[in-house]
Formats: sequence, C-alpha cells, structure tokens
Amino acid sequence: MVLRSFADAHRAAAPRARKSAMRPDKPTNPAQRDPRNRELAAIHIGKKRLGLDDATYRDMLWTVARVRSAAELDAHGRRAVLEHMRARGYHATTRPKVRVAESRERMVAKVRAMLAEAHRPDSYADSMAKRMFSVEQFIWLKDGELHKLVAALVYDQKRRQTRESQ
Repeated sequence: MVLRSFADAHRAAAPRARKSAMRPDKPTNPAQRDPRNRELAAIHIGKKRLGLDDATYRDMLWTVARVRSAAELDAHGRRAVLEHMRARGYHATTRPKVRVAESRERMVAKVRAMLAEAHRPDSYADSMAKRMFSVEQFIWLKDGELHKLVAALVYDQKRRQTRESQ
C-alpha cells in the first residue's frame, strides 16, 4: 500500500469507529427515555382500564386539569390526572419478571453479555429466537436452542470483527 499524503497515513492508522460505539446507550422504547411519554401512556392505559368513553375522559381532563387533551397537560397536570385516576380505582401493574430455569441461567447471562458487548438490546436476541425457533423470547428457549443462539451470536460477532478490520 502506497501512502500519498499525511491524511492517507492517518486514515490507514486510525481504526474505524463503529456507529454503535459513537452513540450512547439509550433505551429503544421512547417511553422509557421520556417521563412525559411514560405518564401519557399511563393516563391512556388508565382510561382504558377504567372504561371511560371519550366524552367522559375529556370531561375528567377538564375537571382535573382544565384541558381537553392529554397532550396539553404539563407535568403537574399529568400527575394530578394520574392521582385522580388512582383515586377512582386505576392501579398501574407491571409485568412479572420472567424467571429462567437455573440450568439455563448461565447461558442466558452469556447471551446478554454478548448483546451488551455488541451494543444491542435483548429484543435483538428475541427476534433471532423468533426467526430461528418460532419462540417469542430467547429466555424461553430450551438448552440446545440456547446453544444454537449463542453460536449464531458468535458468528455475528466474527462478522462484525471482520467488517471493522477492513
């Protein structure tokens, strides 16, 4: 390889930065990033769980916060509406954490470590599990299927390394 200028030498010596390394780790779900979106989602879920029709819902917004749309609510208004809904019987529920069988905990931890190294979310492995085994979440895979998933992630890791070295 013949270098013609200082810039050519600099480009040849500097490793290429991956796009994923340049952006900070942030949740893939916008509601997780922004408290406003999370609170608005909770308000709309509460509307559905309380069985409010649109007119009743908008009247409740007007009574509590003097707005006709949840989009117009400020932070104080969103909290007031959520408090009002809780007083009327709405209670937010969270999904229970899925327990992994002890025999597979180490393999699941290995998959998560490989995903973290590659700057990818768990949903990446979930989509691989769905494509490879027709299973919604990778933590539901059987032992042999988990080993195949790890092998696929190793293959992906090698492919990324060869791409970076070029």
